Amino acid sequence: MNRAENRRLSWDEIRKIHPLLPNESFGWHVHTSGGGWVQGTTKIGADCFVANTAIVKGYAQLSNRARVLDQSVVSGNSIVGGFAQILDKACICGRAVVRGRVKICDDSRVCDVARLGGCVELIGSAVVGGDVQLFDWERIVDRELYSMEDV
Repeated sequence: MNRAENRRLSWDEIRKIHPLLPNESFGWHVHTSGGGWVQGTTKIGADCFVANTAIVKGYAQLSNRARVLDQSVVSGNSIVGGFAQILDKACICGRAVVRGRVKICDDSRVCDVARLGGCVELIGSAVVGGDVQLFDWERIVDRELYSMEDV
């Protein structure tokens, strides 16, 4: 990764990537590890990484070396921890919990009260929501799971 990719983005630059952000940066700051913009209502551990093009907002919590990369968004009351990686343009929202060696990639989304742990990987346009719980070696590609009956 070169220096330009690591540089801090201005509020106007981050709004071009995430156009639904408010016009002003009041209540937001740049996270010390990675340079991503985070809302002041979030809780982010010092060992977590938020890339300069990613955002964390709402009352979301990051802990235990969680990584939010690329243009990903973590929002709502969601919890991400335990080495989890949120990549590309993935989104974690609602009251979702993502812990363990989980990878959420591409345009995948975890929402509602879904819980993922272990070594789960979401790829493509996968969506896991509702009350779904995945805790084993699972790889979900381009599927939508909203109840345990879908699994």
